[in-house]
Amino acid sequence: MNDDDQLEKFMQNIESHVKENHWDEAQREHANAKTAWNIISKRIQYSVERETMYEISGLLSRIEGSIKGQDKNSALVEIYYFYELWANFS
Repeated sequence: MNDDDQLEKFMQNIESHVKENHWDEAQREHANAKTAWNIISKRIQYSVERETMYEISGLLSRIEGSIKGQDKNSALVEIYYFYELWANFS
């Protein structure tokens, strides 16, 4: 792993920014998270269930929508669901 694929770190940063209503910063961290997921997903695509990969991709999309809509509650729900998936994933 390198600095570009630290997905969990980016999600924690998103969580912090969302809690503080720093939506521009959350959006930047989300872009980093998507880049990280693209790197990780290519590396693990043959060793992880496809449904899990789709679930994480979907979560990232829903988080992006929540950030753009500045919906703190929705964003936090999705972020905490990500944490649960990620704990079982890694």
